[in-house]
Amino acid sequence: MGYTLQAKPPRRGGRSEQSWYESAMNHTTPDRIVELWPHLSPEARDKLIEFAESVAEEDRPLDLTADDEAAIEQARLDFTEGRTVSFDEFCADLDSFMATLCSKTRAAP
Repeated sequence: MGYTLQAKPPRRGGRSEQSWYESAMNHTTPDRIVELWPHLSPEARDKLIEFAESVAEEDRPLDLTADDEAAIEQARLDFTEGRTVSFDEFCADLDSFMATLCSKTRAAP
């Protein structure tokens, strides 16, 4: 379809369900680290600094293929031009896709 999901999904049935993309987007922000800093022991601070420095040394650009770059650029363009889908539309498309896969699997000899 080539569209970008525009919004975080609503919680269903009042439960705090998390989907794979919500989980992937959760992370500790620098503000949270700053908030915790005064409560950390000197040893914990040293470990945190050591960890951050080791990750920064290993951090390098992603190795993206030309197809990956084109897909990212298309997603940016889609979003800029308002070609997005709601969470409900996304779910409907995914349900339809999965139903098609299931029907093909059941029909296979």
